[in-house]
Formats: sequence, C-alpha cells, structure tokens
Amino acid sequence: MKLWGLISAVVSLQLVAFAPVMAEVTDPLPESGTYFIVSALNEQAVQPAMPSAGQNVLLYDFNKGGVQKWTLTRKVDPKTHLPTNKYNIKLAGESTSLNLQPHPISDATAILGDPSVYIFQPEEDGIVVRSVDRNGDAMFVVSSPPMKPEVHFGPKDESSKFRWKFVKADW
Repeated sequence: MKLWGLISAVVSLQLVAFAPVMAEVTDPLPESGTYFIVSALNEQAVQPAMPSAGQNVLLYDFNKGGVQKWTLTRKVDPKTHLPTNKYNIKLAGESTSLNLQPHPISDATAILGDPSVYIFQPEEDGIVVRSVDRNGDAMFVVSSPPMKPEVHFGPKDESSKFRWKFVKADW
C-alpha cells in the first residue's frame, strides 16, 4: 500500500512539474476579422473623417458605428503556415482602396490609401502597432484641441498614447 502511495505522489509531482508545458497557450494578438480599434489613452475609436481615399484618420467617441469598423488581415508565414504578427488594416466594407496607412509626408498622419503592413506587439496594457513602411514607427494619438485627436506614426515611447485595444465587431 505504501508503494502505491509513493508512486501516486511521484506521478502527481511530475504532472505539476509539466503543467506549464501542458497548459493551453493563448495568443494575445487578434485573428483576422472585423474590429474596432480603440485607444488605451482615451477610449476613443479610430475613424476616418470620411470613408474615401486620402481622408485623415482621427479619433471619435467609441460608438460602434460602421465607419469605426476595421478589417484586420493577419498574415501567415509561407514556410510554417502559422500566423505571424504582421497585418493589413482596411476600413471594413467592400472598397479595397480604403486602407489605413501613414501619410508619406513627414508629419505621418494616418490616412486612407494604399495597403500597408503593420507589426503588432502585445504589451501588458495593449498592443503597439508599428508600421513596416515607416521602419518601425508606432501608431499613436496626437491631441490637437479644439480639433479631434489625430492618429500619427512616430518614434515610440512608454506612454499609453501608443497602446491600442482591438474590440471584436459583430456584423
């Protein structure tokens, strides 16, 4: 009887030791789909001034409106066939020309235009969105009272203006 107790204790200890390995790993990054992009700084949502090419992308009160919906397309590694941390971001809807992109001029305001690739980096209090086209510059909030806050790209610091939340949108 003591032998079975000892064997049971050893097996239990082995299971406890391997529990972290056996635990399900959750991916902190969003899957492809439709989302609202919300600033961790002010809880406002990313929205273009108008849903047409060349429009500035600003922040508005989060109201779950149609022009606050964005389609994220997560890229897949061609060798491993596993999801990567690279994405395209497009205004949800039929138009293929309404992609989120940094403006090509130096102020780097976000506009609707050509497709761009972004790297998502999870952090404790949100996700940092970095532009591949702008060599790693990160998406952030620029307050410009009395105007709406703007979405820009630039060098990242540790402030919450660089953190974003992705809230799944129901169609």
